[in-house]
Amino acid sequence: MIFIALIIGAILIVAAIRNSQGALATALTTDAPGYVIWAAAIVAVGAIGFVPDLKPISRGLLALIVLVIFLRNYQTIISGFETVDTSSTGSTSSTSSSNTSTAISNFVTASSGLTSQMSNAQSSGGFGSSGDPVEGF
Repeated sequence: MIFIALIIGAILIVAAIRNSQGALATALTTDAPGYVIWAAAIVAVGAIGFVPDLKPISRGLLALIVLVIFLRNYQTIISGFETVDTSSTGSTSSTSSSNTSTAISNFVTASSGLTSQMSNAQSSGGFGSSGDPVEGF
């Protein structure tokens, strides 16, 4: 708890030094109401968990709250991952597609060689002399 108080204090001091208290207050009024509601729900359900008999119920409700938060913000979360993915792999997309096509052609070549070896083994009577595939091992 003391670390949270120190972080909030440091934010307030930095905002005061930069003379940007108005911008901080505007940002908090636009962003905080949605988070305050979810934080209050998590704290209330977490408080229920302090009663020993209600601990499993509290954990289940916390899981439901996290699930609802995720489902309500699903598109935002996915678009954030897509943004990070495209920014980190934007220059390597042509290289990775050429590596993929090379890997596919190597696989096709190897599998055709394996197919020809299997057909040769079958035409020569298999692995064993009596045709029993286990006998040669």
